[in-house]
Parts: sequence; structure tokens; C-alpha cells
Amino acid sequence: MRGYGACLDSLDPDNFCARSEYVDISVNLDVQRIVNNAHAGDQWEELLNYPEETTNWWFPGFPTPEQINPAGFSGVVNTSSWPSGTYRFCATVGGSTTALWPIDAYGTDSRCHSPFTIVRPQYTGLVCSIAQSVIIGQSASYIISAEGDPVSSVSVTMASNPAGPVMNNSPLILNSGNSYTGVAEVNTSSLSTGVYDLTFTGTDGVNTFNCVSELTVIDSGTVTLFFDGSTGPTTPTPPDGDSGTLSWNTTGPIDFCTPSMAQGDVNDWSGQADLPGSGSSVVTKLAPGETYIFQIDCVTLGGSPVDPATVQVEVGIPQIPTANLLCLGSDSKTPSTGPCEVGYNSAATLFWSSTYASTCNITPGTWPTTTSGNGNTPNLTSSVSYSLTCSGPGGVSAPSTVQVNVVANQNYTFALSSYNDVVAQGNVSSTNLLVLNPLDGFSSPVAMSVINIAPAGLPLANVNISNAPVNSPYSTPAVAQITTTGVTPGQYTITFQSNGSTSNDPKTLNYVLSITSAIAPTAPQSADVNQGVCGQVIVTWDSHATHNSSIEYRVYRRLSGAGAWGDAIAVIPYTSAGGYTYQDNNIPAGSYEYRISASVGSTGSPSYSPVLGPIVPTPCNASLSGTYKRIVGTGSAPSAYAACGSSLGIELPNGLIYKAGDSVFFEICVRSSGTLALSNVVITEDLVKSLNIENIQLI
Repeated sequence: MRGYGACLDSLDPDNFCARSEYVDISVNLDVQRIVNNAHAGDQWEELLNYPEETTNWWFPGFPTPEQINPAGFSGVVNTSSWPSGTYRFCATVGGSTTALWPIDAYGTDSRCHSPFTIVRPQYTGLVCSIAQSVIIGQSASYIISAEGDPVSSVSVTMASNPAGPVMNNSPLILNSGNSYTGVAEVNTSSLSTGVYDLTFTGTDGVNTFNCVSELTVIDSGTVTLFFDGSTGPTTPTPPDGDSGTLSWNTTGPIDFCTPSMAQGDVNDWSGQADLPGSGSSVVTKLAPGETYIFQIDCVTLGGSPVDPATVQVEVGIPQIPTANLLCLGSDSKTPSTGPCEVGYNSAATLFWSSTYASTCNITPGTWPTTTSGNGNTPNLTSSVSYSLTCSGPGGVSAPSTVQVNVVANQNYTFALSSYNDVVAQGNVSSTNLLVLNPLDGFSSPVAMSVINIAPAGLPLANVNISNAPVNSPYSTPAVAQITTTGVTPGQYTITFQSNGSTSNDPKTLNYVLSITSAIAPTAPQSADVNQGVCGQVIVTWDSHATHNSSIEYRVYRRLSGAGAWGDAIAVIPYTSAGGYTYQDNNIPAGSYEYRISASVGSTGSPSYSPVLGPIVPTPCNASLSGTYKRIVGTGSAPSAYAACGSSLGIELPNGLIYKAGDSVFFEICVRSSGTLALSNVVITEDLVKSLNIENIQLI
């Protein structure tokens, strides 16, 4: 507003211009930072009053007051402390015209210069030194550095997880004077041993960064000394007391240890060079009744000694050994002094211990000679008493004994080769009676029998058991055969019993036999008839593959053309597979037909071969020559005879047939003078094989 108030002709970073004509002027200078193309707000702002008579102006950022011409001003703004960024200058000038006009007037004018950019060095990160391990009470030192190109001081603090460690010089200030690098000291006097995670945080007021390191606090170091595993005092007695093992272990940063004797003299120990932080050493030739104090001194890696360790050993006087023998049986849970029980052919476990002994001996058997231990006996089949004796510098122990008893439960398994069967009436069923798995030395004979059959109807006599009793090694079983001929069909339970005279006998098993109605078997095969000697027919046939010992063959004969067959002339049982022959002898003259049947037993339904024949037997010639007076007939004694030459004399006939077993009496006359007495008369049998004449008497 030229002429009536304040005016702002121009504004630039290097030239601020304002003029006024006898007015009061106020100037608002505004510096704005631009972030992401948006004004970030005022960074510097101040109200400037320019009274009419005043020529001294003060602007923010100016190092010193300036003498300013009211018509305008210029100056230098110090931006050295400004952070990096983009900025612009803006100014607003306002004033009143009270000096020239009767009525006050007020006007303003604002202008901004184009943006400008300041680029500054920056603090970009914080670096910590590596992890530290220190003995408790010592300080840990961590080198901390600020990265980048800081222009301001960096203040460093520390936190710990778990809590405890504290930085001595907190906060640690990093600046140009120490090249932004310092040492953080952490005291461990009040800390527990363990691992601590340390987080260092550094800030320059604008940027903040962290770095993490680790602190491990370890024990200052200890050493412990043992004699045969004991820290003492210990009082071993020979034979255990004249030698022993010294062992030691340490904690902390131990460099080396030195052995020595606080009492007594044992060169095995004190004569050694420096030792490592842990180990063991054998000492010998300790004298009975003496007291020894062994010592070890250790030094840390830092050269500091730790408290020495000692162990006291008081060697006793030799004593008479003691022996203790225990056993553990099959059913025991803890060893005992016995007696212990084990099963037949099983082992027991022996446990032994002793005192003051060098060696031990167990009898009977072969056992270790150690002074303590355990082991299994052989598998025992009879009871055994075991004895333990031990010897040492003080003498020989009294024996310690245990009794191990064998509990034999002799037994076996009774079994059948089959437990059921189904057969047709007349067949034979069979099963094997077995003795299996003899236990605990069982070897006695096992008797086999039938004790019951239910229901009634199958007689006990129909069950035949062979090869009984069954003898060790029981490889051959007893065989039970059940004949069903004539037995009413049905189901029968046969109870077999075994008895081996053990505590587990007798044993029984059931055999279920189902008998069905008889079924006609297959007829005989290849049946045939042929003529034999006089009065004889030979009948032959073959068994069928299905035939067995239950089959009976029957031979039937009838006159050719006759209707009925009548009863069988022969019954022949099946004996084996193959061919069968029947000789039909003393057949009367005539023509005949034959057939053969196969049936199960005598009551089974038969199957018949085809009808064989007709066949005519070969006639037989008379066996006597001459004449006979008469046929006296059959009977038990001859009747009165007639004189030879009577009118009854006739020739001997051919083919006279009599029943087998009959006695036939003849009166025979030999032609001579007719008056001489008979003497030296001989009767011969021409057909010895077929006629079978016996008991010939002359009368």
C-alpha cells in the first residue's frame, strides 16, 4: 500500500527492504521449513516494532543489531545451527498513518521468497565393542562410538536384561573432543554370576540409535579335592586303604594347580609338576595307622590365587574280611539271604559284597574273584547251596552261604490229533492221543484210557486204544479207534483221560463223534469167476479206492436161472487195497451164478457187483475102484455089514457129494477068491487137495 502505510517492496535471503513515510511499522519475519511439499510450520517468528524515531532494528537470526535505514534494510541471517532441510523466508509488514492524516489508517503487505535447501552432516548410528567375560568384582569396559559425521554431542546411556549392571560414567558423552568415541565402564561387584544383555542408547537430541553387547560374570574360582570320591575326612582300611585316587575339579578361570602335602609324605602326589584345572591321580603305599592331609593350590588366569583345597585320609589297621552272599529267585524282587526258589531249568542271581578283602571266591561253579558283584547261576535242575569266602591283608572271612531251591512243576500237554469226526455207521473213526511239551524234566509213561461216552449207545468196548502208555520221548502217540458198526446214528462225546502221575494229572479231553446212517459203499471192482479143480469155482474181485477197514465183502451163489440168492456163502473182511480171491469148493454138479457185495459192517447197505456166470464146476472122478456093498450112511458108528458077493454089490459111483464134516462109511469088497479074508487093503485119495479125506478106518 504505497503512500498510505507500510510497504514491502521486495524480500530475498540477501536483501530485506521496507520503507515508510512517517508511520509506525511492525514487521513479522517468518522462516518456514518445507517437508514433503508442505509447510512444516514456523521455525522462527518475532514481532518487530519500528517506532517513528527509531533506527535500530532486530531480526531473528541476525548476530548483532543493525543500523537500518527506514527506507529499507538488509542483513545476514546465521543458519549454521539449522538442520538439513528446505526453507523459505516470508515477511509481513504493517503500519499506521497517524502521523499525516487526521484519521488513522492501517495497511499490510506480505511476501515469500523462493525455497532454499541446507545440507548438514548427520549422526547415523552407535557402535559397541564385543562381549566381555569378567570375574565377579572386576569392571568390564565397552568402547562406544558414534557413526556418521555428528555435529552435536551424543549422550549415551545403558540398560541391562536382566537388571543389575550399571554404567559407572553414565551418561557417557561423545563429542568432537573425544572424536565421538568413549569407554563405558560396568562394575560387577554387586552382580550374580550369569549372562547379561547390555543395550547402549545414544542420542544427539535429534537422532537416537542403539547397540547391544553382552556381559558374562563368572566366579572368581574355586577348587575341590577328593580322595576316592570323598572330600574327607575318610578312614579307608587295607586293602582299600593303602592306595586311592585323588581327584580335583575347579570353577572359574583357573590357569594351573599345584599339589602338595599338608601332613605326611606321599611322593605320588607332591612330586608332580603343575596340574591342569581338573584331573585325577593315583596314590599308593599309604601306611596303616597314618594320617595324611593332601592339598592343592590353584591360580587364576589373571595370576590370582584361589583358596586351597585339602582332604584328610586316616588309614586304618588291617581287619579280618567279611563276606556277604545274597540270592534273588524267580519270584523275588530284592536279594535276600535265602533260601531262594527258581523254576526248573531256570537261573538265580547271586549278589556278593565284602569288606577288607582283596579277592573273593564262590563255589560251586566258576565266578569272578572280585570283592563285589553279581551274576547268574547256570540253569538249575536241582537245588544247590552256594558259598562265598573272601581274603585280604587281615585274613580270611567266614563263609557266607545261600540255598537256591529248584521248584519243579513237572507237567506236559495232553492233546488229540483231531477233536471231532463225522463217519457213516459201520466205519471206523480214529484220533491220536498225544503227549507234548514235557516240562521240568518230565519223562514218566503216560497212561491213556476212555472214562466216559455220552449219551449211551456207543459201548466203551467199541473204543480200542493202542500203543498205550505213551513213553518218553513221546514221539509215538497212542491211537484210539472207534468202531461204529451197529451203533445208532447220533452225536457221541468220548472223554479220553491221560495220567502221567504228576501233580497236574489226570487230564481229560473230549472227542466228539457224529455217526450218520450207513451209506452203501462202491461195489467191488473187476469181479470174475473161473473153474478150479473138480467141484470148485474161484471167485475174484478188487477193492475200490474208497474201501477201508469198515468194509465187509459177501459172496453169493445160486443155481442159474433161480430167482432168490439166499444167504452169503462167505464173508470176507477188507484187509488192504488190492485183489481178493474166494474158492468155492465141493459144489454139486450143476450151473451156477455168483455175485459179490460190499457193505459197511454186517448191517450196512450193500452194493453188488454184476451177476457173474453162469459157470459149471469141473466134475470130480471117484476116488475108489472096485465095488461097494452098500452105503452105510453117515453117523457116529458103522452099522452091521453084509457079506461080500451079495446081490447088492454095485460099482462105485462118481461125484458123490457130502457135507463137510460128515463121516461117510462104505463097505468095500475086493474081488478075490471070495472066501479069503481081507488084509493089507489100502485106500488112497487121488484128489488130496479137494477131498480132504481124514480118519480112514477099515472095518
